[in-house]
Amino acid sequence: MKNYLALFVMAAMLPLFYSCDEQDNPVTPETPVVPETPSDNKDERINEVIPEEIRSKMEENMPIYDGVNPPNVEGIYLISPAVIAYDSYEGVVDRNLRDDIYIKFANQDAEKKTIDFLLKEGDYHDSEGDGVFISGEGNNFTIYFNTSGTDADIKIKTATVVSGTKTENGIKDLCMGAVMIEKGDDPNNLLVEVGRYRVVKDKDGLCEIAEWPASTRKMLNSYSQATKSSFWLFRTIK
Repeated sequence: MKNYLALFVMAAMLPLFYSCDEQDNPVTPETPVVPETPSDNKDERINEVIPEEIRSKMEENMPIYDGVNPPNVEGIYLISPAVIAYDSYEGVVDRNLRDDIYIKFANQDAEKKTIDFLLKEGDYHDSEGDGVFISGEGNNFTIYFNTSGTDADIKIKTATVVSGTKTENGIKDLCMGAVMIEKGDDPNNLLVEVGRYRVVKDKDGLCEIAEWPASTRKMLNSYSQATKSSFWLFRTIK
């Protein structure tokens, strides 16, 4: 009889053991492991165009917009009056360029984030860059690219960054920064120093929509189409 009673008591207590075990050691669902993914709001290709240290310095004097949903900026725009607004060696300046600057953006690829770039300063300088990267969000954008070639028989490598805000009337607050990345032998200091950069702006703050001007003079430089962009900005200003 005692044996039957003991078995009954043990059977009655079993649920208590299970209940206490569940309370003391609750079973929690496993947290799914989410694999790390690259940043979805910054085009990492910009690091291949311009060193991060120089980019950080340029951002103090012109906007550089990250993002992977830039506006469509295809069109022709006029920078007039065009001024050098900042020189990394001189600081803030307000130096008028001799000629207006026309820029043209074409063949923007929304998937690859590339765009073609063409620049004309007066009748003297035609510059072209293909496969230029574009980043940005909303109406803000930044276009950036490298160029390599020679100026005054000096081998150079440069980086150009163009930023602004697309509007119905053109591009607001456009800034075009160009920095010397590498430079060959320059005994007469014809070109600016490595690391020096200049920022060009439209003085009235709006690059209006324009038509591409007809060239009336023979192009004076002899750089290949892929390597002559923005070299004119690196001449030493006397």
